[in-house]
Amino acid sequence: MGRRLSGLFLVLALALAACGGQGSWQEQYDLGVQYLSEGNYEEAILAFTAAIEIDPNQAEAYLGRGDAFIGKAEAATPEGAEALEGEALSAYESALADLLRAIDLAPLTVQAYERAAQVYAALGYLDAAIAILERGIEATGDAGLQAALEGWKREQTLTVLTYQAAYRPDGTLCAFQYYDYNEQGYQIRTEFTHCDETGAAESTYIDQWEYDGEPGHCWHIPDRQGYDSEEAWRAEWQEEWHEPGTHDYWTSSTGGDYSICVDPLLYKDTRESVSETGDVLSNENASESESQRRWATAVYTFDEVGHPVAITSYYEDGTISGTAVLEWTVIEPVEEGT
Repeated sequence: MGRRLSGLFLVLALALAACGGQGSWQEQYDLGVQYLSEGNYEEAILAFTAAIEIDPNQAEAYLGRGDAFIGKAEAATPEGAEALEGEALSAYESALADLLRAIDLAPLTVQAYERAAQVYAALGYLDAAIAILERGIEATGDAGLQAALEGWKREQTLTVLTYQAAYRPDGTLCAFQYYDYNEQGYQIRTEFTHCDETGAAESTYIDQWEYDGEPGHCWHIPDRQGYDSEEAWRAEWQEEWHEPGTHDYWTSSTGGDYSICVDPLLYKDTRESVSETGDVLSNENASESESQRRWATAVYTFDEVGHPVAITSYYEDGTISGTAVLEWTVIEPVEEGT
């Protein structure tokens, strides 16, 4: 009987010890969550670390500590900083290690994939961010991860204007322009062609932009035609700063029997004159003078992602003053120096 009671007491003691250990893990984990919600990242890291030491196989603790490291990294990153270093870099690296461990322990934890992608992006590894999201989608089928993946991919691409054409009211071509870009997505060349009354090409002008290696810094070099000397031509070169994507737009085409809006961004720049449908614009410079009629309103047609692909211009009396078409393409810029 004594031996049986001793055995029973031993079982009870082990059970109580197990309950005490589990409770201790929960206490440390809950404490970490509390500190994290308060923005006390150092204390949160300590609490989650204590929980991990008690039970190193709980994904929640790694996820929590990863979040705390992310908070610490963000707090240590100076506003406007172009590169991570020191405490911020170390915290992001620690966060990534914890998040990947959480994924290994619990492959269906959607938040771990989201956070890991966030950290990869902060570290500048966009390809890795996309890869971890793809891994998460394969493991979980989560729609939120799919949406995040599409967002990351969009951030790695640019949609740029590559062609514009303007047509007279009778449908004949009056002018068109092509755009070229370098590997980084900066505009490097435009080729503008004016057409005669039959729509045949009549004259072509080429503008170019030369970059000096400093991101966005360039010189705008106009077409050599029309300048009497090399000196006069070079005097017209202009220093400019560009962002990747189209910068120098063709905005209008005007002749004796047409006045056409071809501006791809006018509908964004003059929102106060846009109708409730968001696609009709008024021209403040509209004119019905005998010397030159100018378009009064422009109606934009957009593609499925919101880029204007057609513009119809009208005079004040409602007759068509001309039409324009625009073509866009998606490019994947290569970072300078790669």
